[in-house]
Amino acid sequence: MKTGKLMVLILGWWLLSNSCVKEEISSIEAGSFTWTPDLAIPFGSPEIPMEEYVSQLSEFKPIADTAGQFIDSLMYYNQQFFKNPFVLTNTVSIDFNFSSQTETLDYFTSASFRVNAINRIPASVEIQVYFKTDFSVLFPLFEGGPLILEAAPVNSEGIVTGAYETWKNDAEFDANKIQMLSQVTSIEIYTRLIIPKTQGIFIQYISDQDVWIQLGGRFKLNVPL
Repeated sequence: MKTGKLMVLILGWWLLSNSCVKEEISSIEAGSFTWTPDLAIPFGSPEIPMEEYVSQLSEFKPIADTAGQFIDSLMYYNQQFFKNPFVLTNTVSIDFNFSSQTETLDYFTSASFRVNAINRIPASVEIQVYFKTDFSVLFPLFEGGPLILEAAPVNSEGIVTGAYETWKNDAEFDANKIQMLSQVTSIEIYTRLIIPKTQGIFIQYISDQDVWIQLGGRFKLNVPL
């Protein structure tokens, strides 16, 4: 039963029989009832455009196309001449302070985090989520390595024709990690965009291609009333 509903019932009971309720409540021992909510909390859904990845580079020189967007000359140069994949990175910081919930964490019976993602860029993307203090990284969300998004599909002309999607990528927290959340002051979503060497097709990278990432948490509690 949710706390709000419980309070409504107690208030209604009180209005019906003030003296009776007072007497009955005084005989109830502390901890006789528990509240067991199952909470789903969204933490953010950033969209990271291609333009944001390449704008960090001083060498970037956009070439306007007929639609008024751009094709990056650096990407073209990379695909023609570089032997190794070219990597661009981006970090999105989410200000969420778990340290203010130290006492609440004692009531957690389980905690998990979920990542959903859509990649509309024709290059693979690695995603990792870091839980941080003010000074350092406490732990990553995906202990076995980053979540990997395949490149968006392209046609024979190198034009994107769809998107790569992945859903319900969950990570469960044990009791130790739940308690460590009391030290968390922010969450960072870190991505690596990996541009491969061309394989006979000139892939078109344009400004409105993006990576969409959704981060949420689910928490089960057992709270004595």
